[in-house]
Amino acid sequence: MTSRFAHPEAKNTGYIPENRIDTVALLDTNWKLIYREKAKEANMKRVELYDRRTDRVEASNVAAQNPQEVERLMAEIGRWMDAQKQIKSFLGRGAKATMDQKTLEQLRSPGYIRGKQ
Repeated sequence: MTSRFAHPEAKNTGYIPENRIDTVALLDTNWKLIYREKAKEANMKRVELYDRRTDRVEASNVAAQNPQEVERLMAEIGRWMDAQKQIKSFLGRGAKATMDQKTLEQLRSPGYIRGKQ
């Protein structure tokens, strides 16, 4: 439901990209709910709800008018987030990988990675 790929040069000050504030979106047939765990840091709304049947461009946040839908969808997000925590706990931290110089150069050449040579 979410991506945690951050731009390598993203900073903690100023503009905060969506992936730095732990944004989760849940879509079903009728609704799209957006939840931002760290919304305050970005001065954004924590929860937004859009009616996918009548608002295809997501112009009108209807969370305040539909508290039951917000509660239902937030419960689903909560279950998903709990499952993610359990998976991370089970898997633990990944091992550090090393690459030879030739592979690093092949990845730098088209711009896939940056950094010290």
